[in-house]
Amino acid sequence: MGAELRLVVPSATWGESYRNALEKGWSPSTLHDRSKAALAHLLEKPEEHYATMRGGMPAPSAAGDGQQGPRASMLGRWMWDGDYCGWITLRYMANGEMLPPHILGNIGYSVVSWKQNRGYATQALLLMMQEARHLGLRQLRVVCVPENAASIRVLEKCGARYCETRVFAEYEPTPRALFELAL
Repeated sequence: MGAELRLVVPSATWGESYRNALEKGWSPSTLHDRSKAALAHLLEKPEEHYATMRGGMPAPSAAGDGQQGPRASMLGRWMWDGDYCGWITLRYMANGEMLPPHILGNIGYSVVSWKQNRGYATQALLLMMQEARHLGLRQLRVVCVPENAASIRVLEKCGARYCETRVFAEYEPTPRALFELAL
């Protein structure tokens, strides 16, 4: 594993390093390049942007077909080793139930390209699993594209169990590998 990593609450305290990552083209979304939109939002409405990154408010609830479903809460944290390393989120239902089908997984993460292969995603996931336990969750679902060998290694190192690979029609037509993490 790499250097000591901690999770920090997104705020102006750490904002300059985060802004630099956006300016280098890092995107908080692994599905779409949102670096320019995120940077514009950060510069225009910094406190609103940090609040969005922190979570605490319900996550978007639209299924892939545009239908609205039950809303999940989101907890977002930045990976920090003295500099911005990436972002990890935990999506969960306030009542501790499993996520509805239109929300594929509890966990999402992304490490900036210049800090990959240092064990940061593994460390961040282990730390976020502790947060999930404190919220009373017993199990997490995580999905990734089957070709993402690095993410699969992270999940396996954290004790995830592979369940299946399939198309989740509720979300998008790309096949996803589903893993479960017991807490």
